[in-house]
Amino acid sequence: MDERTERQPEGAWALSDLELVSSSTPVVSRPADPWAATGQPAQQPRQFAGRPVVPGINPLAIAALATGLTLLLWPFALALGIGSLLQIRRSRERGRRLALAGVVLGVVGLLASCLAAGLSAGHRNGAAPAPVPSVADTELPAPSGIFSWLPGDCFTERWSGGLAERTQTSCAEPHYGEVFATSTVAGGRYPGTIAAQSQAAENCELAERGYITDDWTRDSLAGSLPIRFVYPDSEAVWARSHAVLCFLTSADGSDSTGLHRFDTSVLTPDQQAVLEAVHLLDLQQGPLTVPVTDPAQAQVTAQQLVRVLSTTMTEIGDTDWSVTAADTAAALHSALQGDTAAWTAAAAATGDDRLTAYRDALRDHNPLAADGAARHAVGLIDHDTPGTRPDSAPDRAPGTADSSS
Repeated sequence: MDERTERQPEGAWALSDLELVSSSTPVVSRPADPWAATGQPAQQPRQFAGRPVVPGINPLAIAALATGLTLLLWPFALALGIGSLLQIRRSRERGRRLALAGVVLGVVGLLASCLAAGLSAGHRNGAAPAPVPSVADTELPAPSGIFSWLPGDCFTERWSGGLAERTQTSCAEPHYGEVFATSTVAGGRYPGTIAAQSQAAENCELAERGYITDDWTRDSLAGSLPIRFVYPDSEAVWARSHAVLCFLTSADGSDSTGLHRFDTSVLTPDQQAVLEAVHLLDLQQGPLTVPVTDPAQAQVTAQQLVRVLSTTMTEIGDTDWSVTAADTAAALHSALQGDTAAWTAAAAATGDDRLTAYRDALRDHNPLAADGAARHAVGLIDHDTPGTRPDSAPDRAPGTADSSS
């Protein structure tokens, strides 16, 4: 028997046929045909399903993750992450894992901030990290080899296979270097090659002033006899010794003979007395050799020189001169008195006359002339002498230290 079904007019649909369903509700079927024969299956109506709705990602979850990646913004990461979880629970949106990641990163940022605050408070309260042992905490051996040499020792230098072999010798013999000081690079840890080199250079420059006490002699030798030094240029060397060896050597690297030491150990009493008396006047060599074209500057220089001349004459009068140097001191004092009168007039000049008075005083009453005459009288160089050492000093016997590097 054919199945009987209710036929709808063309283009007409039952109300149940137009019912739409979503993916989240059960499909509603049209009731079975009431005219269907007993025991026969009824015709099932057509079914229509809407397109599934895919939930979006919660914006707060994305923001929580972004701020959490920057640990400094941990408060925002925590707030946004917790807020996102609450919204996702109600709206069924996606992004729960992103929100959890933001919360976790926020907690990490919180812990890091607490740790940093604790360390900072510890330092403010006087606490300090545990000291890290360094080579300075252990006792270093006494200076040996070249670092046990004394000021006035001389040595030769030969290079072989990239290494320098330095051997102590008499300064009367051809030699490469003349030791004038030893020092150390200070610090509990190795400061690095550049810092160690800088500190060694500064120490040697200061030490040279004690080895060559005469400013004019030191200036005359600077171009031909520069300072050199050996210093700890690596952490491995620093671990063995912090020592620095300061020495003088020829600018062209050639060997030299003789000793250039010029301190109280080689100066005569008369030389020492003259140097002490004219020390401030010696320092005027630079200012007086620089051309002056400004009237105001000319007056300032004249006023400064008057003060220097007054101090120098006082020093000469207070010095207990030996019989051999008394005439030299008297001649120097008399010459400086005449110079002082001319420079006092130059210091008091006004207007355009200031520059003229300065030039006249410099031409006719340059105090360096009297200074140079006194220095010559006791065997010292003057400011016009080229770079040679005045009056060869006696050579000192080499020390007994190890002569090998």
